[in-house]
Amino acid sequence: MSMKILIKKNNSNPIEILGVGIVKISRLSSEKKIDIVFQKGVGIKLLYKIIKKNMEKIIKKREGILIDLICNFSIYLHYFNGTQDEIIAVIYLDKKEKILNYSELFLISQKLNQCAKMDGSLIKIKDICNQEIEIPRYTGLIALFAIGISGHLFFSKINKNKTKLIEHEIPISGFISALLSFSKEIISHGPETKLKQIYFGNQNFYLNLKDDVILAFLVEKQRISEIFKRYMHIISDEFIYRFKDRINPNTFNGEVAQFQEFKSVVDQYFII
Repeated sequence: MSMKILIKKNNSNPIEILGVGIVKISRLSSEKKIDIVFQKGVGIKLLYKIIKKNMEKIIKKREGILIDLICNFSIYLHYFNGTQDEIIAVIYLDKKEKILNYSELFLISQKLNQCAKMDGSLIKIKDICNQEIEIPRYTGLIALFAIGISGHLFFSKINKNKTKLIEHEIPISGFISALLSFSKEIISHGPETKLKQIYFGNQNFYLNLKDDVILAFLVEKQRISEIFKRYMHIISDEFIYRFKDRINPNTFNGEVAQFQEFKSVVDQYFII
């Protein structure tokens, strides 16, 4: 089950869309650096793809509106001239067949653009988004594990009623890592073959392996939705994006408290 992102407006019904992201493009005259300022409901990789696809148009005009289709989604992009060497882009994502209310989205974009220009802007952006944007959250996820390929458990979030899972989270993470390694070394017949799902009666583990980290999602046995599949990739990409320098197997110091901040990200997308 899932809900859509709701962008709230005063004295009117919410605008329903699938995602929003804020991107800062700098060093326009040289290598063109892209920084993700904020995102909800849209993956980091997709944001990069959208900006790179439209980079030439954005830099040429410096300020304007773009409407595009990408990966079966409708994209509505506002971009604003910042400093001499910087542009702020606000991106909205929705189903390609949906017609967006552009005038109302533009008012939100102007507010976010002003915040993005200020020092310490992320706190203010989060405050605005918490007040005006309700992230859709998928229900049915029992537990989430982020596991190193050696079996070390970096992070977990488990339904508080699943006491056996909580008590055995370390053995579970070791089992998943060992099974994935076994499938890769013994069962697989090619470099693209990966174990993606583990069946446990009325529960299933869905696995996403990226950059030597296994993201394991335990759900009740049911037909998973497209939004769950999308969130699997968003969560996986954001974990790697945030912690890529801390999860290197050659430098990881065994300290897992540093990953606990990721619970707030998980809570944006899933009810556990």
